[in-house]
Amino acid sequence: MTADKDAYYKLLCITVTLIAFLYIFLGEFTCIAWGDTESFQMDPLITSSLPEKSVVTYIVKILFSFNLFFSYPLVIHPANLVVESWLTDGWPKTRKRQMCKNLSRTIIVAISCVVALAVYDKLDQFLSITGALTCIPVAFLIPAALHLEIIAKADNDKTAKIIDWSILIGGTIALIYCTYSATLAFFD
Repeated sequence: MTADKDAYYKLLCITVTLIAFLYIFLGEFTCIAWGDTESFQMDPLITSSLPEKSVVTYIVKILFSFNLFFSYPLVIHPANLVVESWLTDGWPKTRKRQMCKNLSRTIIVAISCVVALAVYDKLDQFLSITGALTCIPVAFLIPAALHLEIIAKADNDKTAKIIDWSILIGGTIALIYCTYSATLAFFD
């Protein structure tokens, strides 16, 4: 939490609103800028719509590759922590524990590579499904539920409860709708 508990809810609302605005704005901007082009409708990855033989395109793709190279370990780290805490919980720090952790990390990376290769043709739809199932709870449902449980009930603040329940209901509707539409697009 934050040291100033009164400012936390205001900060939470501003943050959620800003994130929602950015996602909506950037998504709409992309569709307006490239949505009507045939190449975007055939392959909706932005880097595929760039001119093929351009220095700028090469620079963007190289920078994007560096981004992926350095962000993948950050993204996979929580999965490794969860698996390792379940697998090696209570084990003393031995060579066997270290090798089991390395094996589990190798398996997780291999699974992510196999999944990426399996859904390569529909990677954008697959990421839409996983984004709907993971981002909406993390960005909207969990913070609102925690705030409702910890702050709103303790202070008996009816306005905060109404806002929290609105976020929870809206987030749940968004979760169901986004997952449903992304799943339909994936299997279409």
